[in-house]
Amino acid sequence: MVLFFLGLIIFSAWSRELVYSDSTSYFREGVIAIDSAGNPYIIFIKYSLNPNDSVYFLFSSKTTGIWQSETLGIATNWYTNHDLAIDSFHHPCIAYSLPTSPYHLIFAYKDNQGWHKDTAGIVSVPPWGLSLAIDVYSFPMLVTDDNGQGIFISLGTDSIWHREVFDPTYVDKPSIDVDQFNQPHISYLYGDEDLWYARKVDTVWYCRLVDDIFSLAIGGRTSLRVGPHGVIGIAYKGGYENGYPYPIQYAELQETLWIIEFPDTLNEGGVCSSKSLDFNSQDNPYIANYNVLHYKSIEGWQTETIPDVVSLYSLRIDRNDIIHIVASNNLGVWYIYGTPEGIEEGDRLRAKGERLELGVLPNIVRDNTRIQYSIPEKQEISLNLYDIAGRRITAIAKTILEPGIYSYNFNTTGLSHGIYFLVLEGKRDSQKQKILVIR
Repeated sequence: MVLFFLGLIIFSAWSRELVYSDSTSYFREGVIAIDSAGNPYIIFIKYSLNPNDSVYFLFSSKTTGIWQSETLGIATNWYTNHDLAIDSFHHPCIAYSLPTSPYHLIFAYKDNQGWHKDTAGIVSVPPWGLSLAIDVYSFPMLVTDDNGQGIFISLGTDSIWHREVFDPTYVDKPSIDVDQFNQPHISYLYGDEDLWYARKVDTVWYCRLVDDIFSLAIGGRTSLRVGPHGVIGIAYKGGYENGYPYPIQYAELQETLWIIEFPDTLNEGGVCSSKSLDFNSQDNPYIANYNVLHYKSIEGWQTETIPDVVSLYSLRIDRNDIIHIVASNNLGVWYIYGTPEGIEEGDRLRAKGERLELGVLPNIVRDNTRIQYSIPEKQEISLNLYDIAGRRITAIAKTILEPGIYSYNFNTTGLSHGIYFLVLEGKRDSQKQKILVIR
């Protein structure tokens, strides 16, 4: 038996570690990031129980087996706009806004020499949101708002920060991620009312409405994530619609349509940071929602309560599908990791080793792409390409294969602009992947 994903660790329960504790303070706005070795990094805000005391912005990491924390900033009136990501060199990267006018947006990264800080931009009023993504070349991209306008800031190869307006209207609570082509994708609220999505193609920004619920809950955030196979999803706090009490909602872009789903319709929900949503290796979404975790399996949406915490602020999933969460309660800041108890080992093996697997990278392509598929047992397979109307365009393979992992370089230069589907068919099941050809 050949497993498509190796090195899988199965947890029977959640593990937790106390990252930081102070009986005279309470903690909020935690963000977590994980490097490729599985090391966790966390930023959070520490508020004193005495309202006259300063507010502290802290950074904690565990790269040597123990948690180490340091203070990054102190203010008497800290605006809690900050985000965290890891670049390809394992450097923790942070974006945050200074709390006094003029409101500088700071980008910082840490290497063996310590912290390096730079001003990425200046906004005229305190921003309502700030989100950070690192592209495949380790260049940072930020989104924020400035007096209602949606602002995209990126560091170019010329070492200059470039500023663009992606939406000139009332932008609030933006979140950003980058696809494998270095194209940014942004979710945001239009004033606390509607959910919108912006995407940059070449040099042009395209903005479109995702959810037009009029009564989106005030104070809700958005969290956008691009999955490992190109799925684009958004988690956000919904409105009081059809009797639902501001539930957590999830939107996923399927071809040209946004599909809205309700992971939990019984309780009020929301996301606490732009990093509250992530995908596992199978593009299944996971959402941190207050003190519960929502995730989508083959049976549909599941919910698991994480005991003894007040808030789950953000989560990230590593390449072994282990979930890493930053949370808080009255004792301090907690690092929690594991997998939901509802995901059994047998389910994982069936999902990853006893059926056909098909992957395409990249799946938005101008010329060449790489097709990889896994065969669990000796059988005859066929691999065909179809257009969006269901017509077969190309028969790529039809053969008998032994168990194993196979790769194929596919050239699309003869195809017209549009959406296509790769279909892998075997003895017991089939798999389908979408390809977008750009001309």
